[in-house]
Amino acid sequence: MSEKLNKNNNFGRENKILTSEWEMVTKNNEGEPEVTTLHRYEYQGDLETAKELLIPPEKELKFRKRKIGKATLNACKTYFIFSDSHIGWRNVNGMFVPTHDPRSLELAKEIAYDIQPDYVMNLGDTLDLAEISRYDQDSNHFLGMTQQAIDTAYDFEKGMRESTPNARFIELQGNHDIRFIKKIGKAATSLMGLKRAGTNGASLFSYEDVMNLKSLDIEYMSGYPNSTFMSESGDMQFRHGPDLRSNGSTAELLSKRYPYHGVIQGHGHKSQTHHRTRPDGKDMIYHMTPILGRTDGVIPGYNTSVNDRNEPAKIQEDWQSGISIYQEYPNGASEIRSIEFKDGVAFVDGKKYEARFDINH
Repeated sequence: MSEKLNKNNNFGRENKILTSEWEMVTKNNEGEPEVTTLHRYEYQGDLETAKELLIPPEKELKFRKRKIGKATLNACKTYFIFSDSHIGWRNVNGMFVPTHDPRSLELAKEIAYDIQPDYVMNLGDTLDLAEISRYDQDSNHFLGMTQQAIDTAYDFEKGMRESTPNARFIELQGNHDIRFIKKIGKAATSLMGLKRAGTNGASLFSYEDVMNLKSLDIEYMSGYPNSTFMSESGDMQFRHGPDLRSNGSTAELLSKRYPYHGVIQGHGHKSQTHHRTRPDGKDMIYHMTPILGRTDGVIPGYNTSVNDRNEPAKIQEDWQSGISIYQEYPNGASEIRSIEFKDGVAFVDGKKYEARFDINH
């Protein structure tokens, strides 16, 4: 650049033009005023030469090359987890009102379809079955509604299976699911354990039999509360319950009761996570999976009631709605996250899922 300036130091001087002139008054060292005449000139010259002088040449940009590792496809095992759908129907003054949340059932199927997990884990209490509960009925709402509940639950599980055709589908028995057998046991103990002729399958009128799970290629783990399933690594146990802590964290309670493996369970209708590191350095996860059923007082329970108009009195339970996703990696690492459902809307990795209908009753 300096060579160019020296070479062209007469640039434009042959066309020096005076464009303006003015006077400025200043003070000298003695404080006396002095008048100075100032001039403004413009120089005309070759435009290309001016560009050479005023615009620096482009330099080649050099970037340090960085090695980028290749992501390993299918590097983890993914478990799509849901629990406590509490599918059922109330006949409220001639209007069918679901105890489940149809929006949540739809969101679960849509998210599972996109994720395509290795395992689908249903942690139990798919049916509510309030009509055969040992507790007193809160109304006459459930009379004659059992078959409709069974059909709704079957359609949901069929849709989940169709959304995840390549997944291993596991369902664990929950405390509501054993109401069929308990009811038969009270009414006619001699009928318990009967099987269809020529088969060695589930007992007649058991949940597995009534729901026809075999037709959906769903593996059913019965024997609640000992109906459990271990992950491929052996580090995580899936169960429905029965552990609960009313004042405090159930997830933290699980870490004390099961110190040698992690636990993911339903039953509590809350989203909770607790981490614990064993003395050998192994990180353990204890997690409560949220509920797929309604959280507004329609599911019969300790805090719910029916008013004098024979309608469920709406309240907001301290329950969270959604699903969980658990992943195990080859190096022994694992992670868990809950996906919250709010008013029929969910977000997963920035993608919005929205149910196509609302609940108006």
